[in-house]
Amino acid sequence: MIYYQYEDIKHDLSVSGAIADYLFGKPQRKHNRTEFQIYSDVTTFEALKQVAVELNARFGFENDLYFTNKVDDAINFNKYRHIFTKLESYQFTNLQFKSFADKRKAQTDSLYEVLIKKELITDNKTKFIDFLQSEYNFKPAIINSFAKKINYEHNERVLKISDAWDEFAKKNMRT
Repeated sequence: MIYYQYEDIKHDLSVSGAIADYLFGKPQRKHNRTEFQIYSDVTTFEALKQVAVELNARFGFENDLYFTNKVDDAINFNKYRHIFTKLESYQFTNLQFKSFADKRKAQTDSLYEVLIKKELITDNKTKFIDFLQSEYNFKPAIINSFAKKINYEHNERVLKISDAWDEFAKKNMRT
């Protein structure tokens, strides 16, 4: 649905005399109110589109064929293929990391544990830390392992992230 609105706006812009004048370097002419309304519609649409795309990416309301960065994800996945075992694990890691608002270090430790347990990445903490620094400018000194320790907050985060992966995989994995 958003895509069709996007196409309508592109059409309106393409027939706008002001855009053509600007692109061809023609002197300014008087623009009518409709043309100024188009600019307002474009900025409003772009802001709302970004919110809708982000919410759809997080919650998977519908399959997005038009606005997500699937090509960029594939290119970046190839760059980090030595870390991630599949494209979806790379995408999931990006979504999770972008959602970490606070306790970023602790959440990263929990995310790493889930990725290892589900065999979504290779077991190389150094390479994973390098990935975090390269992509997010975040470099934890170490990634803690809680396998033999009792940490209820960590266990709760691991369960939540694991459930999120299961849901993500259901919606995004190719069969």
